[in-house]
Amino acid sequence: MANLERRKLTPEEIAMFRDILVNERDKTIETINAGASRREDVENVADEADLAKRDLDTGMETRLGNRSALYLRKVESALARIKSGTYGICQGSGEPIEFKRLLARPTAEYSIAYKEEQERQEIRSADGRQPKSLGRGLERPRSL
Repeated sequence: MANLERRKLTPEEIAMFRDILVNERDKTIETINAGASRREDVENVADEADLAKRDLDTGMETRLGNRSALYLRKVESALARIKSGTYGICQGSGEPIEFKRLLARPTAEYSIAYKEEQERQEIRSADGRQPKSLGRGLERPRSL
């Protein structure tokens, strides 16, 4: 494995990331607002095919809106870390997050090494892991 650059960000770099994140926040808010206004402009449906298409479109817009809202929370969290002076520091190890990682993902909370270790742990404990979507594991049916 190549030696990854691990250094604290300079004030200029932090300012650059703040600008990137503010721009991302503004674009995401615009996207969320545009989706909301499209949902308000839904015209009357003429038949079942139009109704089905509208339902599919609405479902897709809802998923995209949920994704945008999640991303907005991540951007806001990154901006809060900038304000508190902890941006660019891995929340798991306390080590600096690589500059290249932050360029690729300005909302990153963890260094690559820490995130990879988390994923290895998840794979090793996959049987005991709770699904994120359900909140708890499914129970096995009891034998009669």
